Amino acid sequence: KTDWDLLDEVNREKTRQQQMPPIDAGMPASFESWVDTGSRLARVRYRGASWDARVEGGEGLEPGATVYVLAADGNTLRVAKSRP
Repeated sequence: KTDWDLLDEVNREKTRQQQMPPIDAGMPASFESWVDTGSRLARVRYRGASWDARVEGGEGLEPGATVYVLAADGNTLRVAKSRP
């Protein structure tokens, strides 16, 4: 590797550490239904649309329950029952 490659890696790591939290983090969504409870995949209503979501935590959820967005991984939200 050249010195430029090493400098690029250092800058990328520094940028990664300084990233701002996702703008959706902490925003409420409404739990709609489970798609697959084993993999914790569900549907939630957020910003007027239905989204795929991966539910973190072991608690059970019923339709209409409030969950909170932790982050978005592509088109899938990561949500939890408690606010981050």
